[in-house]
Amino acid sequence: MSTYYVYILCDPRRNDEPFYVGKGKGRRASVHLGKGKKTDNPWKTAKIKKVREAGLEPIIQYYATDLTEDAAYDLETELIKKFGRAKIDEGGILTNMCIDARPPPYPTGQPMNEDRKRRIGDSQRGEKNHRYGVRWSDAEKQRRSDYMKANGFKPLVRSGPMGQEQKAAIGAGNKGKKRSPESPETISKKRNNSRRRWELRRQEGRQRISTLIAYRIQQLEKNV
Repeated sequence: MSTYYVYILCDPRRNDEPFYVGKGKGRRASVHLGKGKKTDNPWKTAKIKKVREAGLEPIIQYYATDLTEDAAYDLETELIKKFGRAKIDEGGILTNMCIDARPPPYPTGQPMNEDRKRRIGDSQRGEKNHRYGVRWSDAEKQRRSDYMKANGFKPLVRSGPMGQEQKAAIGAGNKGKKRSPESPETISKKRNNSRRRWELRRQEGRQRISTLIAYRIQQLEKNV
Protein backbone atom coordinates (compact mmCIF):
# COMPACT_ATOMS: atom_id res chain seq x y z
CA MET A 1 0.00 0.00 0.00
CA SER A 2 1.45 3.40 -1.04
CA THR A 3 1.06 5.48 2.12
CA TYR A 4 4.66 6.52 2.78
CA TYR A 5 6.47 9.77 2.02
CA VAL A 6 9.96 11.27 2.17
CA TYR A 7 10.41 14.59 3.94
CA ILE A 8 13.20 17.10 4.52
CA LEU A 9 13.66 19.36 7.54
CA CYS A 10 15.03 22.74 6.43
CA ASP A 11 16.76 25.61 8.25
CA PRO A 12 15.00 28.95 7.57
CA ARG A 13 18.10 30.83 8.80
CA ARG A 14 20.12 29.42 5.89
CA ASN A 15 17.75 29.99 3.00
CA ASP A 16 15.85 26.76 3.75
CA GLU A 17 18.98 24.60 3.63
CA PRO A 18 18.18 20.90 4.34
CA PHE A 19 19.50 19.52 7.62
CA TYR A 20 17.64 16.22 7.96
CA VAL A 21 16.08 13.69 5.56
CA GLY A 22 13.54 11.15 6.74
CA LYS A 23 10.88 8.70 5.64
CA GLY A 24 7.55 8.00 7.27
CA LYS A 25 3.80 8.13 7.18
CA GLY A 26 1.04 9.89 9.07
CA ARG A 27 2.46 12.49 11.51
CA ARG A 28 6.01 11.15 11.41
CA ALA A 29 7.53 14.32 9.91
CA SER A 30 6.07 16.61 12.60
CA VAL A 31 7.09 14.32 15.49
CA HIS A 32 10.65 15.71 15.33
CA LEU A 33 9.38 19.15 16.30
CA GLY A 34 7.37 18.04 19.33
CA LYS A 35 8.22 19.75 22.61
CA GLY A 36 10.29 17.60 24.95
CA LYS A 37 10.65 14.92 22.30
CA LYS A 38 13.37 12.43 23.26
CA THR A 39 15.77 11.53 20.48
CA ASP A 40 18.91 9.47 19.93
CA ASN A 41 20.22 12.07 17.45
CA PRO A 42 21.79 14.95 19.44
CA TRP A 43 22.94 16.80 16.29
CA LYS A 44 19.41 17.08 14.93
CA THR A 45 18.14 18.20 18.35
CA ALA A 46 20.88 20.86 18.57
CA LYS A 47 20.01 22.16 15.10
CA ILE A 48 16.30 22.46 15.94
CA LYS A 49 17.20 24.24 19.19
CA LYS A 50 19.40 26.76 17.34
CA VAL A 51 16.62 27.52 14.86
CA ARG A 52 14.12 28.10 17.66
CA GLU A 53 16.55 30.30 19.59
CA ALA A 54 16.52 32.56 16.52
CA GLY A 55 12.72 32.87 16.89
CA LEU A 56 12.02 30.62 13.90
CA GLU A 57 10.70 27.12 13.30
CA PRO A 58 12.19 24.37 11.10
CA ILE A 59 10.40 23.94 7.78
CA ILE A 60 9.01 20.53 6.79
CA GLN A 61 9.28 19.93 3.05
CA TYR A 62 7.48 16.86 1.69
CA TYR A 63 9.83 15.79 -1.08
CA ALA A 64 7.74 12.86 -2.39
CA THR A 65 4.44 11.29 -1.32
CA ASP A 66 2.31 8.23 -2.08
CA LEU A 67 5.30 5.84 -2.01
CA THR A 68 5.68 2.23 -1.04
CA GLU A 69 7.87 1.63 2.01
CA ASP A 70 10.72 0.19 -0.07
CA ALA A 71 10.57 3.14 -2.50
CA ALA A 72 10.58 5.58 0.42
CA TYR A 73 13.65 3.90 1.94
CA ASP A 74 15.45 3.98 -1.42
CA LEU A 75 14.68 7.68 -1.99
CA GLU A 76 15.68 8.58 1.58
CA THR A 77 19.05 6.88 1.12
CA GLU A 78 19.55 8.58 -2.25
CA LEU A 79 18.94 12.05 -0.76
CA ILE A 80 21.21 11.43 2.22
CA LYS A 81 24.02 10.43 -0.14
CA LYS A 82 23.32 13.49 -2.29
CA PHE A 83 23.46 16.07 0.53
CA GLY A 84 25.99 14.21 2.71
CA ARG A 85 26.18 13.93 6.49
CA ALA A 86 27.75 16.90 8.29
CA LYS A 87 29.98 14.95 10.66
CA ILE A 88 30.84 12.02 8.43
CA ASP A 89 30.92 12.99 4.75
CA GLU A 90 33.17 15.83 3.59
CA GLY A 91 31.06 18.85 2.66
CA GLY A 92 27.92 17.21 4.08
CA ILE A 93 25.12 19.32 5.58
CA LEU A 94 22.71 16.78 7.09
CA THR A 95 22.41 15.73 10.73
CA ASN A 96 21.44 12.18 9.77
CA MET A 97 23.56 9.58 11.52
CA CYS A 98 23.27 6.76 8.97
CA ILE A 99 22.80 6.49 5.22
CA ASP A 100 20.34 3.61 5.10
CA ALA A 101 17.75 3.54 7.91
CA ARG A 102 16.22 0.33 6.62
CA PRO A 103 15.81 -2.17 9.48
CA PRO A 104 17.94 -5.34 9.41
CA PRO A 105 16.47 -8.41 7.67
CA TYR A 106 16.48 -10.47 10.87
CA PRO A 107 14.03 -10.33 13.81
CA THR A 108 14.56 -7.45 16.25
CA GLY A 109 16.45 -8.52 19.36
CA GLN A 110 17.80 -11.70 17.79
CA PRO A 111 21.61 -11.75 18.05
CA MET A 112 23.62 -12.15 14.85
CA ASN A 113 25.72 -15.25 14.47
CA GLU A 114 29.47 -15.02 13.94
CA ASP A 115 29.23 -15.79 10.22
CA ARG A 116 26.87 -12.86 9.62
CA LYS A 117 29.07 -10.52 11.68
CA ARG A 118 32.07 -11.58 9.60
CA ARG A 119 30.27 -11.04 6.29
CA ILE A 120 29.06 -7.57 7.35
CA GLY A 121 32.58 -6.66 8.47
CA ASP A 122 34.12 -7.90 5.22
CA SER A 123 31.61 -5.87 3.18
CA GLN A 124 32.75 -2.64 4.89
CA ARG A 125 36.49 -3.28 5.06
CA GLY A 126 39.23 -1.71 2.96
CA GLU A 127 38.35 -0.44 -0.50
CA LYS A 128 34.73 -1.56 -0.04
CA ASN A 129 34.21 1.15 2.60
CA HIS A 130 32.71 4.34 1.16
CA ARG A 131 35.26 6.42 3.15
CA TYR A 132 38.30 4.45 1.94
CA GLY A 133 41.11 6.78 0.88
CA VAL A 134 39.11 9.91 1.64
CA ARG A 135 40.94 12.63 3.57
CA TRP A 136 39.36 15.76 5.01
CA SER A 137 40.93 19.04 4.01
CA ASP A 138 42.24 21.43 6.69
CA ALA A 139 39.29 23.74 5.99
CA GLU A 140 36.82 20.88 6.50
CA LYS A 141 38.52 19.83 9.74
CA GLN A 142 38.31 23.42 11.01
CA ARG A 143 34.65 23.70 9.98
CA ARG A 144 33.77 20.54 11.90
CA SER A 145 35.74 21.69 14.93
CA ASP A 146 33.99 25.07 14.93
CA TYR A 147 30.59 23.39 14.62
CA MET A 148 31.26 21.06 17.55
CA LYS A 149 32.46 23.93 19.76
CA ALA A 150 29.53 26.17 18.80
CA ASN A 151 26.99 23.47 19.67
CA GLY A 152 28.60 22.43 22.94
CA PHE A 153 29.81 19.00 21.85
CA LYS A 154 32.84 17.68 23.69
CA PRO A 155 35.13 14.79 22.75
CA LEU A 156 34.49 11.54 24.53
CA VAL A 157 36.82 11.16 27.49
CA ARG A 158 37.40 7.92 29.32
CA SER A 159 36.76 8.43 33.02
CA GLY A 160 38.79 6.46 35.55
CA PRO A 161 41.50 3.85 35.01
CA MET A 162 41.10 0.95 32.58
CA GLY A 163 39.85 -2.30 34.01
CA GLN A 164 41.92 -5.48 33.97
CA GLU A 165 39.70 -7.00 31.29
CA GLN A 166 40.24 -4.04 28.96
CA LYS A 167 43.99 -4.07 29.61
CA ALA A 168 44.11 -7.80 28.85
CA ALA A 169 42.17 -7.30 25.61
CA ILE A 170 44.52 -4.52 24.45
CA GLY A 171 47.55 -6.62 25.40
CA ALA A 172 46.23 -9.62 23.49
CA GLY A 173 45.59 -7.47 20.42
CA ASN A 174 49.15 -6.12 20.43
CA LYS A 175 50.84 -9.44 21.22
CA GLY A 176 53.31 -10.46 18.56
CA LYS A 177 53.25 -7.10 16.78
CA LYS A 178 56.58 -5.47 16.03
CA ARG A 179 56.94 -1.84 16.93
CA SER A 180 58.28 0.45 14.26
CA PRO A 181 61.67 2.02 15.13
CA GLU A 182 61.46 5.46 16.70
CA SER A 183 62.76 8.43 14.78
CA PRO A 184 65.73 10.46 16.12
CA GLU A 185 63.31 13.35 16.78
CA THR A 186 61.10 11.13 18.95
CA ILE A 187 64.09 9.77 20.88
CA SER A 188 65.40 13.31 21.46
CA LYS A 189 61.97 14.49 22.60
CA LYS A 190 61.69 11.63 25.12
CA ARG A 191 65.15 12.36 26.50
CA ASN A 192 64.36 16.06 26.90
CA ASN A 193 61.10 15.23 28.65
CA SER A 194 62.93 12.89 31.04
CA ARG A 195 65.51 15.60 31.81
CA ARG A 196 62.77 18.14 32.50
CA ARG A 197 60.94 15.75 34.82
CA TRP A 198 64.17 14.96 36.67
CA GLU A 199 65.04 18.65 37.03
CA LEU A 200 61.55 19.42 38.32
CA ARG A 201 61.77 16.65 40.92
CA ARG A 202 65.20 17.86 42.01
CA GLN A 203 63.91 21.42 42.44
CA GLU A 204 60.95 20.17 44.43
CA GLY A 205 63.28 18.12 46.64
CA ARG A 206 65.50 21.14 47.28
CA GLN A 207 62.45 23.24 48.11
CA ARG A 208 61.22 20.67 50.64
CA ILE A 209 64.68 20.49 52.27
CA SER A 210 64.91 24.31 52.47
CA THR A 211 61.45 24.49 54.02
CA LEU A 212 62.34 21.80 56.57
CA ILE A 213 65.62 23.53 57.52
CA ALA A 214 63.84 26.87 57.97
CA TYR A 215 61.25 25.21 60.16
CA ARG A 216 63.91 23.53 62.33
CA ILE A 217 65.77 26.85 62.75
CA GLN A 218 62.53 28.51 63.90
CA GLN A 219 61.98 25.75 66.45
CA LEU A 220 65.54 26.07 67.78
CA GLU A 221 65.22 29.86 68.11
CA LYS A 222 62.02 29.46 70.09
CA ASN A 223 63.73 27.08 72.51
CA VAL A 224 66.73 29.37 73.13
